[in-house]
Amino acid sequence: MPVKFAELLGHNLGKGASRTVITGGGAVTAWRHTAVLSIEGFPDREAVVDFVPTLKTPLIGVQSFLSDFVLTIDYPAKSFTLACP
Repeated sequence: MPVKFAELLGHNLGKGASRTVITGGGAVTAWRHTAVLSIEGFPDREAVVDFVPTLKTPLIGVQSFLSDFVLTIDYPAKSFTLACP
């Protein structure tokens, strides 16, 4: 997630554990914090979130999140849906 979301959620960025993550732009430093994810139709769940200063838009991790769901992408409509397997 972009660091602006850490601030909106009330996290003190520097108090999170720092680590190196790989994004499409290469290796960057991120700070880990926990957050509760709310998605309509699914139970809320606490997740570990990496906040990255160089990101402009949120990225959803495959191994850390999407692997729990069936993901359907409709490219022409520019939308996606998640379903429980």
